[in-house]
Amino acid sequence: MEFKSLGSLALHMAAQEVALLVSLRDGLEKCAKKVETTARDEIGYYQSGIGPFPAWEALADATEASKSLAGYPMEAPLLATGDMRKSITHTTHALETVIGSTDEKMFYHEFGTPRMPAGRQSYATGSTSEGCWVPQQWRGLSVVRRFMPRWGTTEKSNAG
Repeated sequence: MEFKSLGSLALHMAAQEVALLVSLRDGLEKCAKKVETTARDEIGYYQSGIGPFPAWEALADATEASKSLAGYPMEAPLLATGDMRKSITHTTHALETVIGSTDEKMFYHEFGTPRMPAGRQSYATGSTSEGCWVPQQWRGLSVVRRFMPRWGTTEKSNAG
């Protein structure tokens, strides 16, 4: 390819950069949709162990009994009404994507409570340092900052 001026070369290079960024963003969006679908599909199934994360223990008999009385599916961890599953979404901006949930219960499943072990939702939220939704009222709390140092004020990172 021959260019008649430095200006036409600069325009060509700028167009190539834009095309590359659009292609990368489209690929990231495709990956985000796949992760979102996988996370949704995993709700209701016991997860096997992987790396430092142990396999999930069976739900307690009392939990199963409570689910049964409420008419929820049995032997289906994290699944009751299906609202939490439906809340898993993603947002892609430029070359960054956030995949997570707008359901506040997701936080409890990831980090646990005094009566529930942590880690029930690790597959959907990614690692404990990135990728998971933090409710507004918990942003800035020491536990959130300790586990998720990039968080605290916004869902979208401004890191470069």
